[in-house]
Amino acid sequence: MKKAILIVAAAITFAGCKKSVQNITKEGESNLVSVNALTGNERLQTANVDVQVGVAIALNPYQTNTLYSNLVKQEYNSITAENDMKFGELQPAENDFYLDDTTIEHAAKYNGNKRIHGHALIWYSSNPGWLDYVDANTSAANKYSRFKGIMEKHISTVVKHYSRASSIYKDAAGKPLMKSWDVVNEVFNDNGTYRGSGQATSNQDRDFSVWYKNLPNPANGQKGIHHVELAFRAARKAANENGDTDLKLFYNDFGHEYSKAKTDAIFAMVNYLKNITEGGKPIIDGVGLQFHMNYATKTDDTPANASGNIEYAIRKMKETGLKVHISELDISRAKKEINGSINNDLTTEQQRKDGQYFRYYYVPQMYRAIVPANQRWGITLWNVGDSDSWLRNPSTNNGYATLYNPTFYTKKYTYERFYDGLKNAITVE
Repeated sequence: MKKAILIVAAAITFAGCKKSVQNITKEGESNLVSVNALTGNERLQTANVDVQVGVAIALNPYQTNTLYSNLVKQEYNSITAENDMKFGELQPAENDFYLDDTTIEHAAKYNGNKRIHGHALIWYSSNPGWLDYVDANTSAANKYSRFKGIMEKHISTVVKHYSRASSIYKDAAGKPLMKSWDVVNEVFNDNGTYRGSGQATSNQDRDFSVWYKNLPNPANGQKGIHHVELAFRAARKAANENGDTDLKLFYNDFGHEYSKAKTDAIFAMVNYLKNITEGGKPIIDGVGLQFHMNYATKTDDTPANASGNIEYAIRKMKETGLKVHISELDISRAKKEINGSINNDLTTEQQRKDGQYFRYYYVPQMYRAIVPANQRWGITLWNVGDSDSWLRNPSTNNGYATLYNPTFYTKKYTYERFYDGLKNAITVE
């Protein structure tokens, strides 16, 4: 019989004492318990020694806004560049690599040797225009070798740069602060087919990939898995050649929490990849669940949530035996588009807030309940405050999806819920 996991979660309504929460089982039974208010001295990076807490940052606010940069320094163990390490940023012209900006490395080195998680080496999006030119002006007979060479050179150059012997950005043991990379990002459509296959049933405008198109398996013409394997082999080879034997390599994607079809496709792919070695080492170490979710994202794995839910997503990735990284967490309270209009979302603002609070508690609780400490790569929040979030919107339908208020970066109740989710005890029975 599957065990019931008891999760301490925010009450559906915060009328009366705000500190009242419910101890909720998946069967829906509950009893009120008491939670103490935060003192103001808490830090996310020390909430739980078994969960690294990271943040994605943008270079401009980090460099120009001390409220922003101070939170990065004080609250987090790990740093990810939100956009500044993507292909188009690091190789804007062919063979012209832009690797001189050390803002991320400096932020990690001089604020306690924070871990750096690289994002992302290969993606269908954020590619430079010259890749499209190569695609359009290379003969069919030469496309495979051309794109294989481009991919392998980019990965090798970037991975080796961040583990170079001359770098000053190392931890106390002399190891690079770049501890991990998202090697490949988002190769699946929501229905579990490969992006670029033309088989998407939603978000058809995203069903393209220059890598899928031009890197079929020469032996059988199969597309999808082959270019993913090539990328991971190249990353492991580069790390091995630089002596960076501890570098962790991840596959990263979104949609685990709402599409079991996509989750199952990812599960099958990474289980294939984990049996492949390069230089005697497995080519993949972990999987990232982005978890860009909203106030109503399905939580428990019940028949009512059969299409997809948070619990199933985390459990399925745990079952790979690989490291599990919640890699881009934010939870929006914006109205949802229903039948083409947000006006059909009849929830109140308080209901949306309550749903958001609940999920900011539920996610770290469920992560800790399911994923053993030795498989946790941690939880990374996607940018610092509401002013910086990709879900910010000047209209009345702002996502307010982060832990800090706009402008002055004061802590929101989402911070308290997330902190408690990291720290409070969980019970499994």
